[in-house]
Amino acid sequence: MPFTVHNDAPIVPPDMIRLLWSTTNRLTRSGKVLGPDQRISTYEALKAMTINAAYQHFEEDIKGTIEVGKLADLVVLSENPYLCKTSEIC
Repeated sequence: MPFTVHNDAPIVPPDMIRLLWSTTNRLTRSGKVLGPDQRISTYEALKAMTINAAYQHFEEDIKGTIEVGKLADLVVLSENPYLCKTSEIC
């Protein structure tokens, strides 16, 4: 089943890297793991934030993947999130 991860702005400021970190680590502010069996891989988290989010909004024909003719917001990261430990994503 396709699922998405998102935050509730303005309660939580929109910070996609932090959302990626919290989805893969599931740590509370006090350092406790919240549902260890609910942690997902970096790949699954990024897919939930891009491809699945576009699908959920019925916009997969114009968003969600990098393809000719689709809208795109891109960022340059200092590290590859697939290659670093999930605890180091920030």
